[in-house]
Amino acid sequence: MPFRIGQDYVVAMLYGRKRMSRRVAAATAAALEIAVADYTSQKEAFLSSQAATVKSRVLPIDYWPHLTWCSAGMATRQIAARLYGLSKTGLRPTFSAMPGKWQPPPGFSGYALLRIQAWQEYGKSFSRMKKEPPNPKPIWHVDRIQSIRDSSIKLEVCQADYADILVTGSYQGLEHPIETDFNFKSTVKQWLATYWKVGDMTEPVLPGSRHLVVNLMILTNDGFAVLSRQGTDNLDSSGSWVTSTSTVVNPKTDSDNRQMPDLTRAASRGCKEEMGMETDCEAVKWLTVAAGLKYGSITFFGVLESNWSRQEIIESVAQNIQKAKKDPMRVCEVIEVDFLKISPSAVIQRLKSCDYRPYLELGLALLLWRNGEATFLDGVIKG
Repeated sequence: MPFRIGQDYVVAMLYGRKRMSRRVAAATAAALEIAVADYTSQKEAFLSSQAATVKSRVLPIDYWPHLTWCSAGMATRQIAARLYGLSKTGLRPTFSAMPGKWQPPPGFSGYALLRIQAWQEYGKSFSRMKKEPPNPKPIWHVDRIQSIRDSSIKLEVCQADYADILVTGSYQGLEHPIETDFNFKSTVKQWLATYWKVGDMTEPVLPGSRHLVVNLMILTNDGFAVLSRQGTDNLDSSGSWVTSTSTVVNPKTDSDNRQMPDLTRAASRGCKEEMGMETDCEAVKWLTVAAGLKYGSITFFGVLESNWSRQEIIESVAQNIQKAKKDPMRVCEVIEVDFLKISPSAVIQRLKSCDYRPYLELGLALLLWRNGEATFLDGVIKG
């Protein structure tokens, strides 16, 4: 992404240096054609106001109404997300790519070091790193949601590195305390929030990595939804039940011939890698795009009506697990599958448990909605 010199950058250069010698302060004041005392007074006033702004800055999760839904026999439920478009016949996504890579907003010159430290800590604590090269992988970053019209949605994207997710798109990263260039402390989340455009529908979440994800709900040939339980190769969701597959879109493997994100390739790769399933994801119907208000991911939710039986899927996942046991370097995310008949009563019963991630609830809610058995009351942006 080309570097843009805006007002925030200029202000950071004028006032944000943590340590400034008298000579530099005098030179800055001279350049501004004001007295040194006036410059010092302006700087102190700015830093005080900036610190107060950070502490009072509203966060997307507090600003936007959460997705609210209900179905027969259940109380109204909320999910920390916003939906962009709903289509039972399938959203048609298009993308435009910006050159360069995603860059964080100004105001924290220590970001590069924090990013390195986060990746190193990730490597120490995550066994999966022993199976894959310990270097940041590229991802697709969603810069903005450009338009929604009928069953079409257009997104502007650029590339970022997976390490950026660890700093700007995960609980540990967002809650990490930092000292900004403006000489006060905040969390990464608070720092990012100072640059969030409140109420901007095209950028509904913090200006972090905003990684592009595809989540599939796979239906068996007799109409059961496939639920997957994650193993230790998925750090954030280990032990939890999730959608059938959940895959971060990778520019190297999931791009079309125009070098744009290819959701079908990402979905097919997710089925193969996570469940051992060779399947045609051209048949996926993309039901919605969800902006996650907690961590800022932008996720396409799709449904795949497969011709696989429950037994075939069980055997495929079992074979995938066995291959991982024989090959210590093989990644194995899904360690168990379950099947759920999509009905209000069955979904209500499943949601009484606490062993699942919120995006599984959204996947189940979408399947009920697709069948005409659930209603979204709030948190949906339509074209």
